[in-house]
Amino acid sequence: MQRRRVHGILASSDLDPRALMDNNYVEFTKEMETIDTIATPTPVGAR
Repeated sequence: MQRRRVHGILASSDLDPRALMDNNYVEFTKEMETIDTIATPTPVGAR
């Protein structure tokens, strides 16, 4: 779970690369949660 959170933060366009070095808070948003995840598959024949 934490790996997905870190990936979402790193892949976000809002990431400040110096935030951790400057000891700034990095907010995890709902948009970051779904970065590079597989969408819900559609049932066969439902197309």
